[in-house]
Amino acid sequence: GTDALTAVESGTSNTAIGCQAGANVTTGDFNTLIGYSCGMVLGTAYGLTTSGYNTAVGYKALGAASADAITTLGAHTVIGYEAGTNIQEGSTHNTLIGSSAGSGITTGDGNVCIGYNAGDAFDQEDNNVFIGINAGGGASSTPASCVAIGASALLGAHTQTGTIAIGSSALIALTSGGGNIAIGYQAMAAAD
Repeated sequence: GTDALTAVESGTSNTAIGCQAGANVTTGDFNTLIGYSCGMVLGTAYGLTTSGYNTAVGYKALGAASADAITTLGAHTVIGYEAGTNIQEGSTHNTLIGSSAGSGITTGDGNVCIGYNAGDAFDQEDNNVFIGINAGGGASSTPASCVAIGASALLGAHTQTGTIAIGSSALIALTSGGGNIAIGYQAMAAAD
């Protein structure tokens, strides 16, 4: 596409398809970027520059709204419209699949977000697994090492470390306390 990989100086084995996909990659290696503005921030030198081992497919996926240049090893797999769009320097090993999946992640590592808006609101937290439409969506308060499986599980909750919610709308009323486990349809969904 127009202006795809236009800044490459010594990067190897990169593939970019789409208008301005990977346009700021200079020395990054083994990146596959497919989609409009995938891996780069329009009008800036931000987005992927020297980062490598990333796979991103989708409109403005992977760092397209990043506040800085992404230079370290990324090893991200990002698929979907604006999925991982805010990923910044220092973030590694995230797997994000679905429209806006993990779209709030900035420096978080090792997160898995699968589904529309899954894990869309946290930013610096690590090792979360959110699977399902809106699973972990809108979650706040540093949700590290949490698991949410099911449509809207942990949606909007003030998630605490080690929280597990399995089932549609499970544990959405959580306001404090870590290490909670809720299993079942709307389990612990309403405040008592």
